[in-house]
Amino acid sequence: MFHIILLLVQLILTFVFANINAGAFLLNVFNYLTYLLLIHVTLFLSLLTIKGRFFDGITYGFKKAFARDKQSIDDEFSRLAPSEKVSDFAIKLFRFQTFALLLVNVIMLAIYLW
Repeated sequence: MFHIILLLVQLILTFVFANINAGAFLLNVFNYLTYLLLIHVTLFLSLLTIKGRFFDGITYGFKKAFARDKQSIDDEFSRLAPSEKVSDFAIKLFRFQTFALLLVNVIMLAIYLW
């Protein structure tokens, strides 16, 4: 339910900001939705990359290379890895937002070109 409310708030704000410049309303809505979609795609793919444990090996190597002594190594490795800091809720939220905005964007493009 939270996903849908957040999506509706974003769409309403997009229509409000597009209505400020009344010259080409439909084109402005399409442009704003595209920008919003690109931001969501970037964040979603970044979260997937982090959650997929891509950066865990890099952080492990840096922790091991820059550790001062054996006790420091144990303290550093007991901390959470970057992939463990990303919540599943965030990934689900951005996945829903990204695909919903993609669908709305395709519909707006079809309306604009029709």
